[in-house]
Order: sequence, then C-alpha cells, then structure tokens
Amino acid sequence: MGELSKDINLTNLDGITLAADYQGALSALDRGRTDLQPLSFSTYDRDGAIGAAMAPSVWRDGKVKTHLVFQIGVVAGLAANDIDSDEFQFALHTLAHECSHVEVTAEMDKAFPGVLLQEKITDHYAGRRWEVINATWDEYGATRISADFGADPTDGYIEIFLTALDARDVANDAITAYRTHGDVDQVMTEVVKAYGNLIKYSGYLLGTLDGCGKAVADYPSLSQALKDHWFADPFGRLHAELQKLWSNWGNLSDRKEFEPIADIFIEIMNEGGFYLSDNGDGSMALDIPLRPENTPYHPILAPFGLR
Repeated sequence: MGELSKDINLTNLDGITLAADYQGALSALDRGRTDLQPLSFSTYDRDGAIGAAMAPSVWRDGKVKTHLVFQIGVVAGLAANDIDSDEFQFALHTLAHECSHVEVTAEMDKAFPGVLLQEKITDHYAGRRWEVINATWDEYGATRISADFGADPTDGYIEIFLTALDARDVANDAITAYRTHGDVDQVMTEVVKAYGNLIKYSGYLLGTLDGCGKAVADYPSLSQALKDHWFADPFGRLHAELQKLWSNWGNLSDRKEFEPIADIFIEIMNEGGFYLSDNGDGSMALDIPLRPENTPYHPILAPFGLR
C-alpha cells in the first residue's frame, strides 16, 4: 500500500477488509449511514462477471471516504515469495485497481461536494441516467489509473465486454417474456441492466486500453467482434467522451459534462425498441412497441398496435 500510494492518491482511504466470507463482510461494513442500499457482489448469471473486490463509499466524520473490501483469495498472491509470479502480479493489479477507486471517488467528491452519499435523487429518470454515468466513469478512471500495475487485465475485460455485446439479444428476450408476464418492473430491471452493463463494461475496457496505450485494433478478437456490430459507433463515441472527460481530470466542475454518457445509454435502448423517457414530474414513461424480434406472434398482433 505504501508503494501504491506513491502513484495513487490514497488520502481518503478509510480502511481495508479481507474476508473469506465476502458477502458477509459487505453486509457487515459500517458505512456511517443507515439510508444506503445494501451492498452485494456481482454474479456471473446476473451480471456477466463475478465480483470479489469492492471499493464502497462510506461516511466518516462528515466526509466521504472509501473502504476496500476483498475476498481474501484474490489478494492472497501478495504473500507469494516470487513477486514475478502470476499469483503475485494478479493480486497486485487487483489491489491497485481498488485503490484507484479511492482516488476517483475523492476527485468526484472534490468536484461535486455534497453529492456522493448525500444527494437524494428523486427524479427516477435522472437517477437511472446518473447510475450509468457514475458506474461507467468510475470504472474507466480506476482501470486507466491501475492499468500498468501488476498483471495485464485486458484479455479478461475483453471477454467480459464480448459477453455484454449480446445486450440487444438479452433485452429482446426480456421484452418477449414481458409480452406474456406483463411485469413492467421486471422488464425494466432486465433491459436497463443489459444495456447498462454494456456501457459500464465498455468503461472497464476503454480505461484499460487507454491506460496501457493500446487500441481496439491491437486485439483481433475485439476488432472482429465490433466490425459491423450495431454498437461499434456508440462504442467509439463513448470512448471519445470518456477521453474528453479524462483530459479535464482534476478540473471537472459541471455535471453536464458527463451527460453524453447517459445520452448514449438512452440512445442504444431506444434503437433496441425500449423507449425510456422523463414524464417531467420525477416519474418515467416506458414505451415498448411491437417488433418482430421481441414479440411472439408479431404478424397477428402488429396490426392492432398492441404494446
């Protein structure tokens, strides 16, 4: 930690928890406030990746800090006698990545005081947008800062990203099921998660590529997957927006600078036939028009304009 602190700002580090029972440690963490959502880790079935480390924000003496929580197995390699071993290098990168979240969170809190852990977003539409913005930028910043520490994580992030590229198929399956079950909350959760994960995992990948000085063209599997893919253009525009934000790192002062990230998120959902919009009163409107790819018996139902 002392060595990492020479390159990563750890001033706002609250503490570190290592646990065999990872979910138990997340549940037991004192975050300093009782009005925060419970912490839970990612699972492959639900999120396309397995979580084993987290950097949640906590409230301490009127200030936002970051506490690191690790499933002990992912950092056990730090005990290896050989620092050049795969185990040590993997653990080092994992530690550096989570430490980088400390710096990113501190910078966001500095740029927008009174927001993290304090602002209550009552506008559901704005809240959905900000969730995607925050997750994407947080991971872009952390991966870019930690890219050169320890093992190269690029192949792993490419694998996760390629899985997330199925977002439209996942969303269409969820919408098709919705035509039968009619549960708006369920289809909202499933479709928003599919597209939101695609944007977030793009942040992981792009931050790593930029941190390593690499490009999509350097990885044949990645460039081939994006060739002629519907997400290729949004992916490029998202990259440009993230790089633009990074160029202002340390001087960010207007939250509107982040809005293009959410604009792209909304755009790809709209293009997928899932229209989420703001009612203007804090609530959201949802329209899911019939399409052949997401509607059973589409030729029969389409003439009636059913939704």
